[in-house]
Amino acid sequence: MGVSKLMDLLSDSREVIRNDGLLLLVQLTKNNANIQKIVAFENAFERLIEIISEEGGSEGGIVVEDCLLLLLNLLKKNSSNQTFFKEGRYVQKLAPFFDLQNNEPKSLDVGWSAQKVNNVNSMLQVVRTLVSPSNPQQATATCQKVIHQCGLLKQLCTILMASGVPADILTETINTVSEVIRGSKTNQEFFASVSAPSTPPRPAIVVLVMSMVNEKQPFVLRCAVLYCFQCFLYKNEVGQEQIISTLLPATADASAVTAGQLLCGGLFSQDSVSNWCASVALAHALKDNPSQKEQLLRVQLATGPGNPSVSLLQQCTNMLSSPTAKVQTRLGLLMLLCSWLANCQLAVTHFLANSANVPFLMAQVAEHVDEQEALVQGLCSFLLGISVHFNDNSNATFTSESLRNLITKRVGLESLVEKLVSVTKHDSYTMAAQKPQLRYTQPEHLLIDYEFTSLYKQLEGKMQLNRHRY
Repeated sequence: MGVSKLMDLLSDSREVIRNDGLLLLVQLTKNNANIQKIVAFENAFERLIEIISEEGGSEGGIVVEDCLLLLLNLLKKNSSNQTFFKEGRYVQKLAPFFDLQNNEPKSLDVGWSAQKVNNVNSMLQVVRTLVSPSNPQQATATCQKVIHQCGLLKQLCTILMASGVPADILTETINTVSEVIRGSKTNQEFFASVSAPSTPPRPAIVVLVMSMVNEKQPFVLRCAVLYCFQCFLYKNEVGQEQIISTLLPATADASAVTAGQLLCGGLFSQDSVSNWCASVALAHALKDNPSQKEQLLRVQLATGPGNPSVSLLQQCTNMLSSPTAKVQTRLGLLMLLCSWLANCQLAVTHFLANSANVPFLMAQVAEHVDEQEALVQGLCSFLLGISVHFNDNSNATFTSESLRNLITKRVGLESLVEKLVSVTKHDSYTMAAQKPQLRYTQPEHLLIDYEFTSLYKQLEGKMQLNRHRY
């Protein structure tokens, strides 16, 4: 009864009464699922969207932001309200809010007030709440479908490719598009078709990867692009093939800039953040895809005029063993190599074909090191374990048996297992394992990737169970 009276205040003709009622509801609905449900079923969604429209949408004042805060309170982690919002066709009613070019016919670079930035940022968070990876999968999939069908995804991609958008809005738009396309085949296909309004037009994914491997771009923007790339490839074998094909000698177009070329450039640049992001991005292009792991073995890199080409796999191991490589760079490369070799005997065979790789890993694992180097050491141990576990014994020097004997002699079985376990106790591993999105504010915190933690959990346990085989 009390909530009904409060809801009546939102229709009060006196603005000051309506606005105070709005603020009171914002406070009441914080962290209280029961009140959130009652408010939602008192027609709150309809009334809030009406007020947002009446107040000018994205161009509106603080009242619009307050309405969006209340919307967020009602929807966040509340599956019942999210279902009600979707079934009431309120998702479709969010689309006009993002029609920014209609509000500003000339362009998007006429300047954004601080209030407009807050309003758009809050509405983006509302959209993300509906498609959060932490929501039930079916609920997220249904909302993703509606967001595409009503044209909202297209509007978000327009903002993504527009000029003059503030950096923090661009970053949050990238994060929003990421979660709208994550695991949705239709939405991923749509995103793959989006081009930037340049001459000649470039695919959106290429433009975004350019930003990711550019050290002059804001760090949080680069993280957002990597998240978008990961979401585009999540459960998307066609997308994975498209990315890897841009690296293959038969299909690479020398005249066009491709995502694959940019990733290779990032992989071997002097910037460790670019190294890490490109390594993780390539690892996602290989995830659960044995055929693309084998295709990537075909990639050859030019090393200079008159010099023989070298395989991408070998260049990665060369860079890994470089004495000047930073911890961040080595961790990125190790995650790529582990992802590449896991469940791919042919990749393991190619890796072992270079006689320097195993001695290098053995030396790394046998050293006494500090905390950050211990993470590198743990991943070197993991790569060694993968080389044993997925070994087809075609290399007489490094068969499973000979590698086990070498590990026993140089490192010790218990010591190797300890180093494997130590990775899972590291703060950066624990943080990475929580959510798919990278939520880091400082570049030096970028050490372990979320999807890699899944692979690690899966295989590290098997290696411990099979320690008697080492």
